[in-house]
Amino acid sequence: MTREQKRIKKRFYLSWYFNIYYDTIEQTPRKT
Repeated sequence: MTREQKRIKKRFYLSWYFNIYYDTIEQTPRKT
């Protein structure tokens, strides 16, 4: 795997992770 592919893969996983993370935050009622 080339360095470029690793970077793209990392970027993909990060965006995928944050999408799920923020979805979960939006669904849970905030305790403020």
